[in-house]
Amino acid sequence: MNKNHTKYIINKTYLNKTLSKENFWCASFKNVKFINCKINRGKGYACRLGIKKAAGEIIIIQDGDLEYNPKNYPRLIKPIKDNKFQVVYGSRVLEGAKRTRPK
Repeated sequence: MNKNHTKYIINKTYLNKTLSKENFWCASFKNVKFINCKINRGKGYACRLGIKKAAGEIIIIQDGDLEYNPKNYPRLIKPIKDNKFQVVYGSRVLEGAKRTRPK
């Protein structure tokens, strides 16, 4: 996967316990941008804001609790890169799905 892409962290709730963790990511990596919403308008708003800011051809939406393992991203986007699909959704509960969580 291309390491030169930009990652956006959208904090949907201004007063959030993960704020220091998100600031750590922005300070540690040049390609991470942090957007802090002053008003909680919900996950849908945060996703739309991230999509609006994105400039790449592939967008991955990932919750802050790492419900989905980022190691699975290459496998998830492969059908898009192979021009087989325009949209791909991951699932942890479909038959045959491998359940992996980051440590």
